[in-house]
Amino acid sequence: MTDSDLIYGLFATFDYQCFSIRQLKCLTAPFEVSETSLRSVLSRMKKQGVLEISRKGRTAFYTPTGKCRNYGGNVARAFKEQNPIDWSGEMVTAAFSISDSSARYSLQKRLREYRFATIFPGVWIRPYLGYEKYDEVFEEVIKTKCCCLTIGPMFPELTREDAAVLWNLEKLSEQMRRQIHRTQESYKYLNELSAEEVFRKKMEEGDAAVRILAEDPMLPAVLQDKTWPGAELRQEFFKFNKKATELSLPFWSSCLRS
Repeated sequence: MTDSDLIYGLFATFDYQCFSIRQLKCLTAPFEVSETSLRSVLSRMKKQGVLEISRKGRTAFYTPTGKCRNYGGNVARAFKEQNPIDWSGEMVTAAFSISDSSARYSLQKRLREYRFATIFPGVWIRPYLGYEKYDEVFEEVIKTKCCCLTIGPMFPELTREDAAVLWNLEKLSEQMRRQIHRTQESYKYLNELSAEEVFRKKMEEGDAAVRILAEDPMLPAVLQDKTWPGAELRQEFFKFNKKATELSLPFWSSCLRS
């Protein structure tokens, strides 16, 4: 976990209107983040439009913008198990041709966040389940007429074998199972740690779980193995995180009061 990952994680974990530099220094202390690195990350986040900075006397305050809250929403989506629904067999296809590399990368990043897989450089797909409002998510880029979304059946039909290749499910399944084991082992020893040590473990395990679950394509049951471990990983992490949050309360609550 990099310093940047940690600080983004703190803003996602604590839904605070704003943080003082004192609070952030306290929360990052268990990770041995230097003040220079902390201020450097915060400065980059400001340049990216993720934070707004204000001052009261000599104290700096950092307020998350809508862009930062979108990041938090993406993190939350990784931990949300969708209600199982019957799949009609329809696919949502994003086809685009964008010459500007920055704009193209931005679109590709958003497509990955919504678990699209690429079948050609400018053609990305995922099963259409109806709960994501893609027309709203991709509204701005659609307006440029450089990208179009279509919903309909795919020929030939997407098979379980096709899905396994497109979303690299075998490798992802192995990563999930390793993380399940790691989370279970960490859970066993939480009571032996100090509140500060538990907080560090909470953030580290959260970062690891987010990285893996963000890759979970959340496919219809017919397209993935019956033993797919995504739900189990979420369950084990929620159990771990609940206990870690309670045991680390004396540390992080004192930081937020500082």
